[in-house]
Amino acid sequence: IIRQAGHAPIAYKKEVIIEHDSMAVPKKLSNHLEAAGSTYEPVAHRTVYTAYDLAQTLRSDLSEIVKTLLVKTEQGLRLVVLPASQRLDLKKLKKVLGVKSMSIANERDMQKHFAVKPGAIHAFGTLLKKTPVVADKTLLKAKQLIFPTGNFTDSVRMKLKAYVSLENPVIAHFTEKSTLKLTAKRTQRRKPKKGKGRPAKKNVKKVQKKAVRRSIKKKTARRRTR
Repeated sequence: IIRQAGHAPIAYKKEVIIEHDSMAVPKKLSNHLEAAGSTYEPVAHRTVYTAYDLAQTLRSDLSEIVKTLLVKTEQGLRLVVLPASQRLDLKKLKKVLGVKSMSIANERDMQKHFAVKPGAIHAFGTLLKKTPVVADKTLLKAKQLIFPTGNFTDSVRMKLKAYVSLENPVIAHFTEKSTLKLTAKRTQRRKPKKGKGRPAKKNVKKVQKKAVRRSIKKKTARRRTR
């Protein structure tokens, strides 16, 4: 279902949805998106704790999954968003922001400043005490992106244009290509039908004995004709 501010659902789209006991997209976030006039699509999924697991669960490309980091600088906190296909380069980010010191905030920092669950920070700085957002340039390659919402069972799909309009982030290149790759879906081997494929072990000896008998008959037949 695609939702737009002030409107009923405007479209239906097939999605990999797994039943769970979540509260769906947090009400505070959905209200915020609708008040801003942002079009978004709720995406429900099984419980996941990393952007990689989300991509694996939804069978989406890593470049379409947004991961969020919080960094501390002498100028304050910054919310960093980048695709799961990339990894953060702190040196590059320091140059982009023009700061002298930088470190990745831990779960205690997130709880202290925003009262969120450990590891459950979303990608919307306008809802996190208006924390400035920095977005990696590689996000521009994707037409649509899947953003974290602050819980482990629901995300939202949005066009980058809508996200940029809402967050007005600093867009720059501060990442490197990640070595992570999605694992292929395992396929079960089908058992061969009866009468096809290799003969059963019990029948192998019988086949060998018949072959031996045939060769003996051929040899004896040749001797008689000499």
